[in-house]
Amino acid sequence: MRRGRYDVAGDIAAAMHDRARVTGERRLEKLPFHVMASIARLSGDLPAARRAFEESVALHSELSDAAGVAMEQLNLTHVELDLGNVARARQLFDASRRYLVAAGDSASLLPALALLSAVLAEHDGQVTTAARRLGAVDESMTAVGKVLDPDDALVRDGLSERLAVAMGGSGLRHRLR
Repeated sequence: MRRGRYDVAGDIAAAMHDRARVTGERRLEKLPFHVMASIARLSGDLPAARRAFEESVALHSELSDAAGVAMEQLNLTHVELDLGNVARARQLFDASRRYLVAAGDSASLLPALALLSAVLAEHDGQVTTAARRLGAVDESMTAVGKVLDPDDALVRDGLSERLAVAMGGSGLRHRLR
């Protein structure tokens, strides 16, 4: 998936999902669901992405995996924003943020939370705030030793480009820190 081979990744995820279902071990369906939803999002099939992320949220909830619910709600937030459902996106974002604060589990999802916070700030016309929050994305990725998923990397890169234009380009890196 990271190489842009969504068709291959989709076939592998579908096969993984089929095998997981045969075992009856619902927990084995988590990764295939996530990959299938992400591929739908990357491919621009937002209704399919919404359905898959909603199913993934339900699965994580069924498995009492609150961190998984929060993560997939953050992914679903991007889809809802892309569909123009800003109020629903904010509800999902707030629910995930509340979970992270209550559970004290902010490190693992902090990059995704920072990215969505930056996207929402841009949506609200708060360009400087969005740029500052975008700077926190890479810092938090380094801190937790992770790399953004391809769908989130596209969001980050697109936001970075839009903010660079909005802020006059050359000063963006300085303002991100």
